[in-house]
Amino acid sequence: PEKNSNASRRLLWNSLYHGMTAVWTGGVGEDGQVCEDTILLGEIIYPLRQGIDVLLQFAEPVPASVAIYENSASLYVSSLEERSKITNVQTLIVRTLEGLGLGYDFVSYSELMETGLSGYGVLILPHVRALSAEEDALIGQFIVDGGTLITDGIAGEVDEHGAARQTSSKAIEAGLQISFSEE
Repeated sequence: PEKNSNASRRLLWNSLYHGMTAVWTGGVGEDGQVCEDTILLGEIIYPLRQGIDVLLQFAEPVPASVAIYENSASLYVSSLEERSKITNVQTLIVRTLEGLGLGYDFVSYSELMETGLSGYGVLILPHVRALSAEEDALIGQFIVDGGTLITDGIAGEVDEHGAARQTSSKAIEAGLQISFSEE
């Protein structure tokens, strides 16, 4: 039944997105009973007939699966020009995630230290140049626990004071490095 329910929902929503104006089902089976698919479609269509406002009122938000990390140390070690670029890149990332329908949260240093990254599957570090040993350790644990790290080439290149790192960041080395571009 669950498989049929999901298939029926997909069929209905796919049809709606492609301009469906009516629903037709077999209705009654050979035994004279109402078909299960007809009942399922009725359950799916009923809230739609009440109006989109009612449907949205009872909708559950998509839980955030992506964390976008930002810390004040990285802003501190960045020039004014770089700060503008950080804002533009964050806007680009947010628009992309929203376009994909993915839930996201911005995570600050204090949130990382208090709650870690449990509950997220992906961590994005856009222009996070400065990372403390504690941040690096928590991000490393996130990767060990199965999380995916997406970062640019400059992530963690200095410590939280802006000094060159004495050792390379193990967390950053394990991450997927991509180039964030404003274009």
